[in-house]
This record gives sequence, C-alpha cells and structure tokens, in this order.
Amino acid sequence: MPLTKCAKPCNLAVCLTIPPSTEPSLNFHNSSGSSKGDALLQHLQVNEMTVAVDTTGFRNDTASAYYQSRRGNTRRAWHKGGFVVGTESQLIVGMRVGRGPGSDAKWLAPLRAQARRYVVRKGRSARLWLLADAGFDGRDGEWTDVVPPIRRGGRLRAWSRVLRAALVERAKASGL
Repeated sequence: MPLTKCAKPCNLAVCLTIPPSTEPSLNFHNSSGSSKGDALLQHLQVNEMTVAVDTTGFRNDTASAYYQSRRGNTRRAWHKGGFVVGTESQLIVGMRVGRGPGSDAKWLAPLRAQARRYVVRKGRSARLWLLADAGFDGRDGEWTDVVPPIRRGGRLRAWSRVLRAALVERAKASGL
C-alpha cells in the first residue's frame, strides 16, 4: 500500500495521505482518550453525503464450525462489530462493538450518530443518506435511510415503510 506524506501542516505525529482504494481500520486511541482515527479523519477533511452500514460477527476461538458441530458444540454468542464506511472516501467513519447474535436494528441510531460528524453541511441542514441491509429495518429508521423494509405477513401497511420501499426501489433503479 503506497503511503505519501501530507502537504498540510498538522498536529499528528505522523500524517499520511491514504489512497481511496484502501480500507484502513482506524480504531486506536492515544493516552488522552481521543481517537487518533478521528483526528486523521478531521485532518483529511472527510465530508460524506452517503455512508454504508453493516455488522459482522467474530469468533474468538480457533476451532472451525465443522469441528464444533462434530463435537456437538455450537457457537451461541460471539463478538459483533458494526461499521460505518463513507462511500466517497472509503474510510471507516464510525464503529461499535458488542455481543451477538441479535438484531442489527438497535445499532442503526448509534452508528448514524457517529457518521453525522462527517456529513457535508449545506447551510443549516446536514442530510445523510444511509445505505444498509434489511437487518437494520426497525423503528429507528429515518426517511433518508435506504434500508429495505422486511415484509412481515406479505404487504407493507405503515406509510413510512411503504415510502422506504419506494426509496429502495428508486435507489436500485439508479444503480446505487
């Protein structure tokens, strides 16, 4: 991964310009408690209008799923990480760690709050388009969240869910 020195003066010990094709994880902290990743993102002036959100699970053992099923042990809990990635900069702008399994819907509001720090502001408003999968469908969804609603029982009844389904269809049609 080629890294080059930054031309801007800054307060960071090492300031690097990261090519947009890479996906670094910036989750280390300094002794004062502030995140160096946040300082780097602010220094790079990351401004996003659209972010993608997803969660994933991590096991903390070395046994394969096949071996555990042969022994009769199944994994009932694991570490779960939720990540927000800016679609323009390809940088991780927010993350949250917890325990799984569980619904992703409860992770939507905290991850959106972390992403709002890096939103392009036009006047007094800051609109953030959030892309996520159907696992994030829940009561915390906003009208700018492109989250496919889960069809429980066949059809959508609530007008907010019908509007969100139309927004997802328009996003798919435009190639998003």
